[in-house]
Amino acid sequence: MTSLLYVSLGERPTSGATTTIIELLTRLPKFQVNVDLVELLFKDEESLVSKCPKIKESISNYKVIRLPYSKSFLGKVIRFILVNSILKLNISKISNNYDFVIGFNTKNSIYIYYLTPYITFPLYKHYIKLVKRTNLIEGTVWFIKSINTLNRNRKRAWNICAGVVLQEKLKEYGISCFALEPPAGVDLELIDSSPTLNGFDVIHVARQGFMKGTLDAVKVISELNLSHAFIGPVDQGFSMPQVNYLGEILDKRRLYGIMKGSRVFLYPSRVDSFGIVVAEALASGLPVVAYNIPAIKYYFGDCEAVKLVEVCDIQGLVKGVKEMINGDYKNVARECAKKYSWEEVTKSFTNILQKLKKEKT
Repeated sequence: MTSLLYVSLGERPTSGATTTIIELLTRLPKFQVNVDLVELLFKDEESLVSKCPKIKESISNYKVIRLPYSKSFLGKVIRFILVNSILKLNISKISNNYDFVIGFNTKNSIYIYYLTPYITFPLYKHYIKLVKRTNLIEGTVWFIKSINTLNRNRKRAWNICAGVVLQEKLKEYGISCFALEPPAGVDLELIDSSPTLNGFDVIHVARQGFMKGTLDAVKVISELNLSHAFIGPVDQGFSMPQVNYLGEILDKRRLYGIMKGSRVFLYPSRVDSFGIVVAEALASGLPVVAYNIPAIKYYFGDCEAVKLVEVCDIQGLVKGVKEMINGDYKNVARECAKKYSWEEVTKSFTNILQKLKKEKT
């Protein structure tokens, strides 16, 4: 039996990374991995357990530390002090009881990469960018933390990354890692059991912002006289354009129902290590039009239900939507998604843990 402690600092945003963590925590006990969970939250933040109650059935011990402060500047300062003093001392003490720790830096810690580090060179420009996006104090803290994390992970061998595409990219940063393959999956049973709802001609499901190509999707929609819907949380600092925006849909059955009732999935993302929503769309029988970035090409490029165009080619996206909307891709799309299951993801993760465990002995 392998023991794992997962430490979650703050509310986890809706993302592929959060979905992966939730699915792993839920399934790891079936693969002989005993999991404990500690969460540190502000008073108004939602826990992982409340977002996904089934987690509590899978973990052995659960502890939530709720700070009596809101997510204000003062609250962040207090949390920073707490994390680097009392919590650090406590986690360091109990870390010896576990084979591995995720989410907190200890001698038994594993770091998981879902994307390339948010660091640009030269570093002084990166620092200025952080300060402009936040303030002098927070920007400086973020800068120091990101550089320290990068340097620490360059030296360590216990890194896991979401797939071989990201593994190759991280080499440019001097980081080696074990590739999680497949990087993520889909819950085919939940999709199959979800009702088919009234959908749209075109849907764009993603974290709404520049990185996931929301503005490019808007340009495509503006040229097509088709019904549409934009779904997902909005990035901080991003103003949602005047489109049919349904907000963030946390009910997966409803989301999959809309996917099953729609005709084309538009996903002009510029950054991805896998693309869980692409796999979910395909599993729902929905053809996909996306940018030809490395991860999407590697995992979905051989699927006939996926149309790839070069980044920034808006007319290529428009043409792709017109082409895919008139085709019958349901069975082909579903077949492409079958190889991406959460069971296989968990098996890959467990195999990596076993390799690391052997290195320790």
